[in-house]
This record gives sequence, structure tokens and C-alpha cells, in this order.
Amino acid sequence: MENRLDNLNQYKSEIFELKKKLAEKEAEYLDVGKEMFEQDTGWEFGKTVLTNKNGPVKLKILLNFAELRDGEFTAIGNVMNKNGGISSQQRIITVDGYEAFKDD
Repeated sequence: MENRLDNLNQYKSEIFELKKKLAEKEAEYLDVGKEMFEQDTGWEFGKTVLTNKNGPVKLKILLNFAELRDGEFTAIGNVMNKNGGISSQQRIITVDGYEAFKDD
């Protein structure tokens, strides 16, 4: 019985270490993805305001952060309200669906 408990604890420890390594790799992947995205688009996370190209309502969206969704790099923006504040509504940002906002 004690041997099985030792094996179980060893497995738990190994799983913990693997999860830690995976989290580190995901963070590296996100950093590289952000850097490449910024270089390719000229948009900066936390600074660039975008607008949707198509759609009945034009939205201003702050390019805010990136995350991994099903292992894929995904850029995410928060919809801005009329006062320039950030709402909790989020949009997935695609290069072909958005452009940098130009204040006329």
C-alpha cells in the first residue's frame, strides 16, 4: 500500500513539473508571437487603437493582449466606449478585419 502511495506522489510531482515547463514554453511562445505580430502589422499591444473594416457599426478597439487558444496565437482587443474608456467586451483581432484608427 505504501509503495502505491509513493508512486502516486511521484506521478503528482512529475505532472506538476510538466505543467510548469508547459507554462514556461507557452509564455515564450506568446512573447515571440507578440513580437512577430507587432513587427508584421506595425501595431503595438496596449497602445494601438483599431477599427473594424466591415460591419454596420464602426467600433474602436484597443489592441490589448494575446493568449493561446487551442495552441494558436490569438490577438485580443477590448472595445472602447464613447468616452475613450475600455469596456469588458473583447474581440479577436485579425489583420484583414481591422485597421489602425485614424482620428480625422
